Amino acid sequence: MKERLEQLFLDYDAILELGDKECPQEEKTASETPKRGRTKKSKARNLIDRLRDKKTETLRFLTNPAVPFTNNQAENDIRMTKVQQKISGCHKSLSTANEACLIRSFISTCQKHGVCVSTALNDLFQGRLPPLCAPPT
Repeated sequence: MKERLEQLFLDYDAILELGDKECPQEEKTASETPKRGRTKKSKARNLIDRLRDKKTETLRFLTNPAVPFTNNQAENDIRMTKVQQKISGCHKSLSTANEACLIRSFISTCQKHGVCVSTALNDLFQGRLPPLCAPPT
C-alpha cells in the first residue's frame, strides 16, 4: 500500500511537470520596459502553481480515509441557499440568512446521519431532541 501511495505521488509530480512544459512561466526579457508588480499569469499557469503549492491538501483523500474524494457534498450543502437567494433576491437581514443556514445545516446533518428529516423536525417541534442530538448512552 505504501509503495502504491508513493507511486501516486510521483505520478502527480510527473503530471505537473508535463503541465510546466505545456504552459511554461513567462519570463521577462531584458528588452522589455520594466513594469511594476507581478507578471500576469494564465489561468492554466495559476492552476498548475496552485496544485503544486497545495499538493498535500489536494491529495489528502489518499492519506486520510475520512476525507472524501470530491467536494460535492459541500457544494450540495450550499446549493439550496443559492437557489433561495436567486428566487427571493436576497435575505432581508443577516439574521434571516443565518436562520436559513441553520435550518439547512440541520437537515443536511440529519441526512448524513441517516435520520428521517421529518421525524427529526417533528421531535424538535415537540420539544424532544432528535436521535442525532441525543447524548450517547
